[in-house]
Amino acid sequence: MPALFNTQDQQFPANPSASEKMDIVRRLARERLLAIEALAAAGPPDGDGSLADVLKLIARACGVILIIFASVVLIGWVTPYETLRSIYPKLDTIVPLKAAAFLFSGISILLFTGRQSDEGVEKPGKFIFPFLTLAIGAITLFEYASGYSVIDTLILPEIVSASGGEHPGRISVPAALNFTIAGIGLFLLAFRNLRAALLITIAALIIFFSGLVSFLAFLFDFSGGIQTLWFENSTVNASLAFILLSVALIFARSDNPIARLLTGHTSGSHVAKIFFPAVIIIPVLIGYAIVTAERSGIFNPGVAGVFGVGSTVLLLFFIVWLTSSSLDRLDRLRIRDSGRLRHSERLLRALVEATSDFVWAQSASVGRGYTEWWKELTGQTEEELSGYGWIEALHPEDRERVKTEWEKALAEGNEFQSEYRVKTKTGEYGIFRVGGIPIRDDEGRVVEWVGTFDDVTAARRAEEAVRNSERKFRILAEAFEENIWEVSSPDLENVEAPGWWRNLTGQSDEDVKNFGWLAAVHPEDAEEAARVIDSGFREKRTWMHTFRVRRKDGQYRIYRLKCVPIFDESGNFVQWIGSSRDVTEEKEAEQRIRDLNRQLVSRTRELEELNSELSAFTYSVSHDLRAPLRAMEGFSAAITEDYAGQLDETGRNYLQRIRSASLRMSEMIDALLTLSRLTRKPPEMETIDLTAMAKDIFNLLRASDPKRNVNITIAPGMTDRGDPHLIRLVLQNLFANAWKFTSKRPVAEIEFGMLKTKGERVYFVRDNGAGFDMTYAEKLFTPFQRLHRADEFEGSGIGLATVQRIIRLHGGYVRAEGKPDNGAVFYFTLRVEDPEAK
Repeated sequence: MPALFNTQDQQFPANPSASEKMDIVRRLARERLLAIEALAAAGPPDGDGSLADVLKLIARACGVILIIFASVVLIGWVTPYETLRSIYPKLDTIVPLKAAAFLFSGISILLFTGRQSDEGVEKPGKFIFPFLTLAIGAITLFEYASGYSVIDTLILPEIVSASGGEHPGRISVPAALNFTIAGIGLFLLAFRNLRAALLITIAALIIFFSGLVSFLAFLFDFSGGIQTLWFENSTVNASLAFILLSVALIFARSDNPIARLLTGHTSGSHVAKIFFPAVIIIPVLIGYAIVTAERSGIFNPGVAGVFGVGSTVLLLFFIVWLTSSSLDRLDRLRIRDSGRLRHSERLLRALVEATSDFVWAQSASVGRGYTEWWKELTGQTEEELSGYGWIEALHPEDRERVKTEWEKALAEGNEFQSEYRVKTKTGEYGIFRVGGIPIRDDEGRVVEWVGTFDDVTAARRAEEAVRNSERKFRILAEAFEENIWEVSSPDLENVEAPGWWRNLTGQSDEDVKNFGWLAAVHPEDAEEAARVIDSGFREKRTWMHTFRVRRKDGQYRIYRLKCVPIFDESGNFVQWIGSSRDVTEEKEAEQRIRDLNRQLVSRTRELEELNSELSAFTYSVSHDLRAPLRAMEGFSAAITEDYAGQLDETGRNYLQRIRSASLRMSEMIDALLTLSRLTRKPPEMETIDLTAMAKDIFNLLRASDPKRNVNITIAPGMTDRGDPHLIRLVLQNLFANAWKFTSKRPVAEIEFGMLKTKGERVYFVRDNGAGFDMTYAEKLFTPFQRLHRADEFEGSGIGLATVQRIIRLHGGYVRAEGKPDNGAVFYFTLRVEDPEAK
């Protein structure tokens, strides 16, 4: 797609932003509105929008004049200044009742042309003065019809009665009729509809005609005829007042047909502005000139008639010529504006076709070409779209908010901006941004709404993905206590200082340039840091380095920096994204761990040497003790056999003790040798049937003492991995222990089983024997430690120590629980790190 698309002399971006679209729509809609107004009008598009206010001002001025006129007359009646009763000495007197009617009419005009009620309903007080005006006229007509005198002398009765006449203070029939009509017209000013406006116009024209004819009779000085028959008691000052009253009625409302003609832009309005002044003023001037010339003898009646006809023809010709010229100019403007309208339509349609989004308009004349997209988008029908039906396509959570925003924009006439979700005809929701602007005419009235409708689903989802990514990144950075920073400089010489570096070291952007940042690096680390970081910057590759940095307070801290280059789609460098972290505590901990490891290795080597020496010593001692023990046992046996008869009971007892001690010593030596051999080589692992092994050992125990009553319980199916020889030693020692400590029970109970705890197999040997005190439980597995006396239960004190050594060799643990005289339980595990076992 080209960067611009052209429509005649207009250019638009191929992919305009939302604000650019609104500007384009605003300009095109304004041009279109001006073209439509120009086509609909008979005058230029920039017509006089303030003329309606001027006409209303004229109406109020007429009302003020009527109030002043009536007030002056009434002052003349209540003061010695009788001249004021007629305003001018040569004019006829105005009776008080007529002056009051004019006063009420003027006040009514001011009330109804003032500020309108916010509720659109006129206050009742405004109707008092139109009613008084109507009452004066209607009651006077009643007086003429009935012969009664009702209100003639209602105002200033003594003064009016003293003025003389058949009906002093009574107004004339034409004046009464005018006031009656005027009262009705003033009442109708409160009703805002065309029928009321038409009736007001008719009433005003009747009053205007009456006043004009009376004024012309005075102007032409007719002493008889129509003046005598119809306008008896009529005065020129009252005639002028009636003309002002009629003008005020016509101009009081802008929807009056005559006022609408004068303030409009139609062809009829244009003609009215020319004809109305001409048909009122020019005939009066021509008539006055002819009458004056006749009375002066300049013309005879025939010549006066010819002059009148010629003047009328000339006047009409001039009016027709002026009107034709104006209408011809309006037609040319209409043709020009029609082209503007078509051009605007092409521009607007080009905008719609050039963008993937939509342009909308609210008014029917504009909207017909641009609302099909909504039905295509949502699948709604024309019936479903009526009223606020379009809002049903919105997400339920957005409907009330959008409706409130739209109604507020309509009420206030402000620009509308919103974003909401719309359910498309596929059933999925899309996110759309809508913008609307009100288009106003020259008088500020909103005539239509236009705007754009953009699908921002992909953008919003991308933004949400970016926000989620940034949130995760921020959480990750905070979790690892990282400083995240950006650098836009491609080279290290002109690099700018990241914020964290400035806060840490106190260096500015100028300080870090030309490798000035090395001043904050420990001297021992500066050369290597400069080499690594400069190489990364020059080669535009990811780099990481750890070095010591001097803070503003002079203290050195160890920081790990990592920096990654960012490139655009074309492979051009964009910026560096880096992270830094204070790893001082980590490095110190690593150093401590290294020191401890060295110590551990040294201690382990020493322990291995000690264990080796201990094993050798144990073996040597055990081996060396066997010879004297064998001698002791052999000679004691010989003495028993050969000299037993020569020894008394005490001697034989001593000899038996020697033999028993030598046997126990032999057993202890065997146990020590066994214990020492356990550390010489690792266990040989294979699968062991613990159940079968336990049965075999218990069978041997039963055979050693078949008279004992022992209940033995062995869980079936127990298999595990271990060294068979060593595990047999474990079971022999544990079972022998249980057999020994249950020997004083009439019925012994011994159980061998398995528990599963958190996925771990735990074996146990339980008995009901002598038990032990848990306070001394740790001594159980210490070599040569016993919790019972030898005369109670025999033993070497090596068995459980051997069990613990074997279990530890297998990676497990062993522990014991018991209570004195209430049995004991030994638990052990075999944690063999072997793939088959796993």
